[in-house]
Parts: sequence; C-alpha cells; structure tokens
Amino acid sequence: MQTFRYKAAGNDGHVSEGHIDAPDRDAAARLLQTQGKVPLSIDAADALSPTQRPAHKRSGGAATSASAIDYFTLELATLLRAELPLGQALETLASTAEDAAMAERAAAINK
Repeated sequence: MQTFRYKAAGNDGHVSEGHIDAPDRDAAARLLQTQGKVPLSIDAADALSPTQRPAHKRSGGAATSASAIDYFTLELATLLRAELPLGQALETLASTAEDAAMAERAAAINK
C-alpha cells in the first residue's frame, strides 16, 4: 500500500484535500469515486508539492488571465454537473477553449 495526497471535488462542488492509502494511483482514484468524489489530482504523498518545486519547474508556460481561468473553471464545472466523465470534459475543453494556454493545460491534465 502507498499513501497518496489528493484533491477532489464532491457532488456539491466543494473541493477537499487529503490522504488516501491504495495499492496504486488508479486504485486511489477508484476509492475516491466510490466516496462520491471526482479526483482532480492524485500524487504520491512523498512527491514534492508545486510550491516545493523550483520556480522554473512550476511555470506552466504563458501567464493566463484570471478571467480565462474563471471561465475555464465554470465550463469544467458545467460539464461535470452534466455528468460528463472528467477525462471527456477535459478533452472537450482542450478542443474548444478560446485561450490557447488553457487548452494546453486541459490537455496536459488529461494525460
């Protein structure tokens, strides 16, 4: 068993963070889903968090405006509320996002 750090959204839209023990990352995702949560990120508990990484490795590319992030988040929430699976929602956003940086980020998250 490994311990994973996760961030997940509940059915009410509330985002929670925590730790979960599972044999692998996929099993951790399945466990979260059985708890009614949509996994947003799952990392090995011993992995460096984004704020612990060197700044040049944190950079996701070009800066994105707050309004572009808000719009992207709203669109993602709408697709998830419509019960689209997370992967399919991210694919949709990657192919339809007007902001190229957000499209790249959606595709990267979905990998």
